[in-house]
Amino acid sequence: MDSREVTKLAVRIPADLHRRIKILSVETGISLQDLVRQALEDYLRQHAGEQAPAK
Repeated sequence: MDSREVTKLAVRIPADLHRRIKILSVETGISLQDLVRQALEDYLRQHAGEQAPAK
């Protein structure tokens, strides 16, 4: 993890999704926290510039 300031995020996800990411964490040796952070960063990078639908 880098030296950027961090904050805690609690989310509810389906048990199966948690199980799958936990297995990936064990298989890759990457912490669950780092996998989730990387997934969020990748998602945001892929969707940069896209406008959210108007509410």
